[in-house]
Amino acid sequence: MVRNEGDDGAMNDAAHGRLREYNKWTENHDVVFIECMLDLVQSREVEYGNLKKGGFKKLEAMMVKKILGFNLNVRSRHHWFKNKYNAIYDVQNGSCSGFGWDESKKIIVADDDVFCTILGFNLNVMMFFVQSRHCC
Repeated sequence: MVRNEGDDGAMNDAAHGRLREYNKWTENHDVVFIECMLDLVQSREVEYGNLKKGGFKKLEAMMVKKILGFNLNVRSRHHWFKNKYNAIYDVQNGSCSGFGWDESKKIIVADDDVFCTILGFNLNVMMFFVQSRHCC
């Protein structure tokens, strides 16, 4: 089956002549997602950093109530946010030795030698360096 991406973000299934919409997470979706996650934490639906049984269904139901027509995968977004949180937590709390966090700018900081040594080994941290001034 051949699929071509159209100008409008829809996918054209060439074998069947159908269009399939691929929705994407927006900033608004992320804000509502985090609000719903905070509600779940307060209602004790999260234990040891993980949702309890049935938690994803509750999260999805909460998202549907807050965003009309919501149909995105909450499990994959939860995983995405968890990876980002863990990478930042590692930097802030010293498990990525030599890196630090600039609270005023909300950015990761490091000495040049530390940056070049560690950057290639920790891909979770590497994605936060957008336009690096370093040349390794």
